[in-house]
Amino acid sequence: MPISSITSALLRNCRVLLPAALPEQVCETIAGVVLKARQGEADPRTIVEMTFDAFDQQGAGGLCTWMIMSGNQDALNPILDAIHKLMDQLSIGEEDGLMHEETLTLVLLAMGDALLGAPMARALGLPRGAARHCPSDSHGLAWHAEADGRARGG
Repeated sequence: MPISSITSALLRNCRVLLPAALPEQVCETIAGVVLKARQGEADPRTIVEMTFDAFDQQGAGGLCTWMIMSGNQDALNPILDAIHKLMDQLSIGEEDGLMHEETLTLVLLAMGDALLGAPMARALGLPRGAARHCPSDSHGLAWHAEADGRARGG
């Protein structure tokens, strides 16, 4: 079977490769950690680690890139919808949009790290996980905000 036929078949069945339940499960797990972090029962860094792991070790970064590069951007909808649902759930009462901004930054950092993190870190003489520490300046203040919208420790 020619490569173009295989690629066409994969594109037609892309939704099978990424069932809607997978992004939802990842986001539900992250939501649980966020709620625990807000109660002081979990480290907010866990959210950063989980996001980076989803895009790197679990392959979401490569899969998203493949979907975009193959022109099948609609296949990203389960991921984008799950993140949107997560934000709706966690940002109730948030009016400044900080959590949305931090989510955008975190997802884009994790995506970039999954695709270019290893060679870039090597080129700069940095440890492989260096990009994971970039979001630590804020320690996820919006993610760690208490229910009334005030950030802890800040």
